[in-house]
Amino acid sequence: MNLTEFLQGKPDIKKYVEQNNCNFGVMTPVPNCFLKTLPNNEVIVPEDVFKKLVDIADRTNQTGCEHSFFLSCPNDYVIGNKCTITTFFTHNSNINRRVAEFDDIMVKFLEGLADKVRSGRLKEGAVVFIGHTHPAEGKWYDNFSFGDLDGYSKGVQNCDVYEDRRIETGGCMLTADGKIRMVFYDPNARDFYKFTNIKVKTRDGQLVDFEENFKNYKNHLITPSNIQRLSENTIRNNPGEVSNRTNEIETFFGASLRRYRREDYR
Repeated sequence: MNLTEFLQGKPDIKKYVEQNNCNFGVMTPVPNCFLKTLPNNEVIVPEDVFKKLVDIADRTNQTGCEHSFFLSCPNDYVIGNKCTITTFFTHNSNINRRVAEFDDIMVKFLEGLADKVRSGRLKEGAVVFIGHTHPAEGKWYDNFSFGDLDGYSKGVQNCDVYEDRRIETGGCMLTADGKIRMVFYDPNARDFYKFTNIKVKTRDGQLVDFEENFKNYKNHLITPSNIQRLSENTIRNNPGEVSNRTNEIETFFGASLRRYRREDYR
């Protein structure tokens, strides 16, 4: 996929990019409002996973750097267009980078899932959302970039389990102030679809909107260290910078949740 081809197929996004003079190549913002919505979608995030996402958002706020993470679940936790996250994983060996980087330990996490599928320990497969954070800075910080989406569209290469989509992959972006975006790519339709119903399951079993829960949770934890970090780079317009390693990462980052019913959104 190249940016020109992508924009030609998305007239609303193309018009937005032209009107806002924000054609930055791989960093071109793709506003969430222009992505198609997956009908009857739902992602449930358990409270323990939610708190880990709050922690990584706080780390982003404190450092001004992007951090990578994975959200995953066995296919047993996927029903139709709905899934329940069971696992959060992160490891950032270089926390001072301004862009998200997926180091060898994170790659091994993906390889470990593939091994579990091959061995039968995850015989039904799994779903993994490839995630990264954005500092709450700049005009387009709460959107995916074209580079993000391009990476998700590539699919997982050189690994039979991912290529056969016994493990499906999607994308996730979390901002330092608690906005969350989740998306997947359908290679047959050659298009992206967003999740809009992302809930936190509290310990007492209630389902609360993720962003609302984040805001309420943080309001009860206000300290000087939680005051939003102001960037030294006030003109940072990065909707999701992509590091030089992106071309390497694209070989195993894809987003094609084939298990979700395609007939519902075509």
